[in-house]
Parts: sequence; structure tokens; C-alpha cells
Amino acid sequence: MNAVKNVAKLGLGLALTAALTACGSGPSESDVRKAFDTALAEQKALIDDSLGADVQKMLAGIMPEIEIISVKDCKPAEDDIYVCDVEAKISAAGKSATTVEAVPLQKNTSGQWQIID
Repeated sequence: MNAVKNVAKLGLGLALTAALTACGSGPSESDVRKAFDTALAEQKALIDDSLGADVQKMLAGIMPEIEIISVKDCKPAEDDIYVCDVEAKISAAGKSATTVEAVPLQKNTSGQWQIID
């Protein structure tokens, strides 16, 4: 009887491990949001570093703002790349639009998800 219980426990443990491994392989919604925040901050830093203060002020009023609404789905593509359908609201110059885009993500060397080209 104990042997049957032990085999059942082992089977359950293996099933849970497989399920958790499958769920943990792609980026979560918070990973995707963090990757977007990082990419936007990097782009802003590039603009700030390369332009004068007057041009920065002018661009601040017209630069689009991106608000991530939701991450619809992430599917594996190739070479540890996942493609996530991201719904975002983009606002610029007093107008806004909602769009869904397929965004490729991959982990960088430090283990963080990043948007790739």
C-alpha cells in the first residue's frame, strides 16, 4: 500500500514540475511591462543625451505616450524568442488609439526579458 502511495506522490510531483516548467518558460505580463518600460527609458535617454534642452522641451509635448493595456498571449518562436500580442494605448498630440502588436522578446544575459528587433 505504501508503495502505491509513494508512486502516486512521485507521479503527482513530476506532473506539477512539468506544469510549472511549461508555465515558467515564457515572459509573464509583468515581464512584458518591464521590458516596455526599460525600452522606453532607453529611447528617452538616447534622445536626452543627443539633443539640446530646447529641443527636448519641444519634443516632450509631442512624444507619444504608450500605456500597456494587456498582454494577450505569448508563444515561443525560435531560439528562446517569444512573441507576445500586446494591446497598448498610444497617445500623442491630444489623440489616442488602441492597437495590438506582436512583440518579440528574449532574455538578455542578466536574465531580464527585453524587446528585440
